[in-house]
Amino acid sequence: MLQIRHFSLNSGVKPFETWLSSLDTRSKAKVRAYVDRVALGGSKKNIRSLGDGLNEIKIDFGPGLRVYYGVIDNELMLLLGGGNKNSQSRDIEKIYDFWRQAMHRHESYDKELAAELQDQEFAKDFILDLIEGDEGLSPLEALRHTIRRIGVKEFSKTAKIPYESVCRMLESDGMPKIATLDRYFAFFGLKLKIILEDVA
Repeated sequence: MLQIRHFSLNSGVKPFETWLSSLDTRSKAKVRAYVDRVALGGSKKNIRSLGDGLNEIKIDFGPGLRVYYGVIDNELMLLLGGGNKNSQSRDIEKIYDFWRQAMHRHESYDKELAAELQDQEFAKDFILDLIEGDEGLSPLEALRHTIRRIGVKEFSKTAKIPYESVCRMLESDGMPKIATLDRYFAFFGLKLKIILEDVA
């Protein structure tokens, strides 16, 4: 997974977070989930190269959300800003300028996401958006990823599930029982439902 960081202006303002804070909760969750999907190596159909190491994530939601980022040393995803389809050309001009300034001024994205995941509605939307679409994660992968993003100890404490149990669920290669998954998904206001249908 690429490490995700913010670009900051000299003033300390983080353009990506400033833009993200202007969105409603549903849009924020959608954006955060797509950023994580890209960092995990997915959602390739949604990525467009802008040249010079810059990329755009196209999110078909609302006004056509856009996230702009650069990749440094194939290890670091630097979030530069966001916008929508209507402001795209203006946004890209700014992004090129930010990219030129970027190499020494980036901050952790992880802290902001962990804080937002404390909001149950945001966390629920985040999980659902990680799963969404052909290139989405499996429900189990999305659950594990979200718990790691929150922090295992923090999740254990808040969800009132023993720390050792959470660690076992995260480290196991096998598929947990449905009852176990329901216990974890219930924390996010979700319930897993499996439907088997006759294909004949």
